[in-house]
Amino acid sequence: MKKTIAVLLLLAVVSVGAFAQGKTNMDKGDFAASIGLNLGWGFGVGGGAEKILARWDIAEKIPLTFGAAVKAGVDFWPGFEATIAGLGTAHFGLATFTELPEWARKFDWYTGLGLGIGIGGSAGFGIGFASGGGVSYHINPSLAVIAESFYAVHFNRSGHGMSTIGVQFKL
Repeated sequence: MKKTIAVLLLLAVVSVGAFAQGKTNMDKGDFAASIGLNLGWGFGVGGGAEKILARWDIAEKIPLTFGAAVKAGVDFWPGFEATIAGLGTAHFGLATFTELPEWARKFDWYTGLGLGIGIGGSAGFGIGFASGGGVSYHINPSLAVIAESFYAVHFNRSGHGMSTIGVQFKL
C-alpha cells in the first residue's frame, strides 16, 4: 500500500509540468452541480456540487483532474435516511483520446474519498469515512447523465449510502 501511494505521488509530481493535450470532460476550474433519484439502498433524491481544482497530464496524454465535492442524499423508503459527504475527487475522462470514437470520448469516470455523515435508518446518527464513485456521459459540454454511488461508514457503527441516477450541469 505504501509503495502504491509513493508511486502515485511520484507520478503526480512528475506530471505537474506537463502541457495539456486538449479539453477534458471535467477540467481545471469547472464547477458542476448534479441532481437525481436515489436507487438501490432506498428511494429518494440526491445531488451534489463539485469544483475541479487541478489537472495533471501523465505523459502529456493521460489527463487526471482532481477536485472537491459535496454529495447529499435523502431516502424516504423504506424509512428516512440522509447521507452527506465531503470528498476529494479524481476524474479520468476519455475526451483527449482522439483515436476513440466520438461517443466513447464523452465518458468520465470518477472516484472520491472523504468524510460523511449519516442520519436516520437503523444506524441512527454517525460520522465516518465516505467513499464512492461513478461515471458521467457528457451529452454536450454543459450537460451530462450520471450514475454514482457513495457510502459513509460510521466509526463503530453501520453506515448510510446512496446510489444516484441523474443529470449534471456545469455552471
